[in-house]
Amino acid sequence: MPILGLTHLEVTAIQVTMAGNPVKLLAAYLFPSRPLIGADLSACFGGGIPVLKAGDLNAKRVDWNSRLSTRRGKLLRDYADGNSCLIFGPDAPTTNPYNPLATPDVLDIVITKNLTSLVYLTLCSALSSDHLPVLIDTTCHSSFQHPPDRRDFRRTDWANFQTPLEDQIPFDPKLHDGMAIDTWIENFSGAVLKALAASTPKRRRRADPRPPIPVGIQGEIRLKNRLRRQWQVTRDPTLRAEVNRLQRSVTRRLNEWRNDQWSATLESLDPEDQSLWRMAKRMMRVPTPSPLLVTLGGVALLDSEKAEALADTLETQFQPVADPSVPAVIEMVDVALRSYFQTPASEPKLSNLDEVHEAIRGLKVGKAPGPSGIPNRDLKHLPQRAVSLLVRIFNEILLTHHYPSLWKHARVTSILKPEKDPALPSSYRPISLLDSIGKLFEKILLARILHEVSERGLMRDEQFGFRPSTSLQLARLVERITRNFGEKRLTGSVFLDVAKAFDTVWNDGLLCKLTLLNFPFYIVHIISSYFRDRTCEASFQTATSSRRGMKAGVAQGGLISPVHFSLYVNDMPSPSHHVELALRG
Repeated sequence: MPILGLTHLEVTAIQVTMAGNPVKLLAAYLFPSRPLIGADLSACFGGGIPVLKAGDLNAKRVDWNSRLSTRRGKLLRDYADGNSCLIFGPDAPTTNPYNPLATPDVLDIVITKNLTSLVYLTLCSALSSDHLPVLIDTTCHSSFQHPPDRRDFRRTDWANFQTPLEDQIPFDPKLHDGMAIDTWIENFSGAVLKALAASTPKRRRRADPRPPIPVGIQGEIRLKNRLRRQWQVTRDPTLRAEVNRLQRSVTRRLNEWRNDQWSATLESLDPEDQSLWRMAKRMMRVPTPSPLLVTLGGVALLDSEKAEALADTLETQFQPVADPSVPAVIEMVDVALRSYFQTPASEPKLSNLDEVHEAIRGLKVGKAPGPSGIPNRDLKHLPQRAVSLLVRIFNEILLTHHYPSLWKHARVTSILKPEKDPALPSSYRPISLLDSIGKLFEKILLARILHEVSERGLMRDEQFGFRPSTSLQLARLVERITRNFGEKRLTGSVFLDVAKAFDTVWNDGLLCKLTLLNFPFYIVHIISSYFRDRTCEASFQTATSSRRGMKAGVAQGGLISPVHFSLYVNDMPSPSHHVELALRG
């Protein structure tokens, strides 16, 4: 985590949880030629949480077992006394200078503020530095968030997955209303995840791909370290010269060995077995930045703060466009929809086993799972009784017009847009992940929507977005330019890009347009439930934000969202003479 406001002090900081409370840990260094100023120290100890800071500040004072006191040590002591800080120093010197005329002393110290646990310092054996390592014991345990165990789906026992899952599914589930549908979907998802966890082993730890250092070099390193420890005790100049010689020899031999290893790796690359392309991909991979985010409430430093900042941006983004000039239109749409939804819905076209099996076969196994954590690969191995239950659930949704609440929630990850400021939350493109079973039902519903659109010719000819003939738009433009050129006429083009187009769609306006297009009643009713009470959460690294409402927009990542948007802009006014319109959603 960054520390803002530093001038001379070099600091690396992280935040951990110790004894259930957050603690900021800092490693610090101050060059002897730079001044020690209070502003740098205040930047380190600010924030209102306990702080443990360790390092070499080149500040000596007998209070923390230094051999003598210096002016910088007095400044540090005065700051500590005035800001409720405690300073700890080891009992023995932490530095043994290479210069035999210099005297060993205590330079590496620990400074704490608001830390309730005691601090004990222990010197460790030196390796190749003139500073001895210092072990810090705070008498309490720290808790880090370890990544969850990853499952190796390549070794899943699918027979063991199907048998217990089939035993848990009843023959005749009661699905009479929306609440029962929600309950069964939640139970079904839980049963699938439980069966998957029981039948899928944990991913094996990868062996270190790096070859071991040759035995001869390892022996030389051990000899150098042993002579180094002897020299720290005896200060024998002969030992010092031998240590320096061994250090140069180890460095040279390590560089030669690593160069030989890299040359052998390059010579082994072959386009035929894809090793060349894997290496090129690895070398060209750009690490994902994790900068601080600047928000209206301040600077977001922690992953949890960044997740909330991104969620704030999403919540602001999914709002209807407020236009006070058309209140009459809004009122007219509200009245029309209230009247429409009071009429009985039409009988839906129900699904069947063949349709659901075909939809499952079309799922892509490489897609990331949604908030429920059920991957598409899992759905492809569902037993027959589970697929029959899905058919029953899908048909009940079509009959009751209740879109399940579990499927209305999205987990949003953010990717930095090209050439955008990484410190601004608005510079990130949201990638929405929806429930896998919910998207399977969307495929069933999408087939019914597209049937209405194609059979009745509801999409205007100028609409090329999200259709198989998208490339025809470019051919049409080229043909028009060529024809006008042959007729010695000019061609002008105007390209308009609507910002946040998906995110600001007026849902009631879209529903009203669907009623004017005479869509089947049951489709409009289900889409209305689909839009109602949608939520999302933003994830960043290891943190996830609180849930936020989505009051406008078509669902990002939804299979039916592209056709929704195309129908929403389908009634755009036709152009005048000699002007052609082309829509690309």
